[in-house]
Amino acid sequence: MIALKRVLLGVLLTAGTLAAVWAINRLPYSPLRDDVTDALLFPGMLFASIFYPEGAHTGHGAPNWGYVVFWGNILFYLVLWSITLWLLRFPRKIPRT
Repeated sequence: MIALKRVLLGVLLTAGTLAAVWAINRLPYSPLRDDVTDALLFPGMLFASIFYPEGAHTGHGAPNWGYVVFWGNILFYLVLWSITLWLLRFPRKIPRT
């Protein structure tokens, strides 16, 4: 039951992270905004490069490239939040003297 709670919390944190990136991207244009959103979306682009080595310009186009980037970001942030939540549980296991 505790593991299920941790997975659900990881899913919520992942959705929150991607919603925050979406909200940041809706701010008025600035180079800093673009740098931040590019950095936060970079893991998905790395994941997509496995399937589309030339990016969005592969062959006759890459109609699913954006979907692969999106799901790559979901996978990355889900794993990142799951590891973070897993590591945060250890301080409670340390006996106090």
